[in-house]
Amino acid sequence: MSEGISKRPATLCACRLGVAVGTVVGLGLLVLGLIATASDEWCRKAVDLLGNAYLGYQATVGGSLIGLLWGFADGFVGTVIVVGLYNLFCRCGRCCCVRAEDEKCCEVETPSEPEAPAESSQF
Repeated sequence: MSEGISKRPATLCACRLGVAVGTVVGLGLLVLGLIATASDEWCRKAVDLLGNAYLGYQATVGGSLIGLLWGFADGFVGTVIVVGLYNLFCRCGRCCCVRAEDEKCCEVETPSEPEAPAESSQF
């Protein structure tokens, strides 16, 4: 292995990934709420169900904006927790991605292929 390459796994930035995931979840709830607002029954059941967890989220424009905020907060906090745990576990030095060159961690040994019979030259 080259001297310049580190064997330690890369840590993730919890805030940046949290903002990215929070934005995606928030926009998803916004779009779902707006679709439910424009349709009669389509998507309303999903919005009503999610409205039980996210207070104020309902099939209205205002409720959809509230869903955007709830989705961002939920996605951000959940991602920060998961990334924090990931970074913590990778610091312990026992991750499978951090191992000595001769150590076989998480590798499945496959049986060796049988040797092909030697061809005999019969003339």
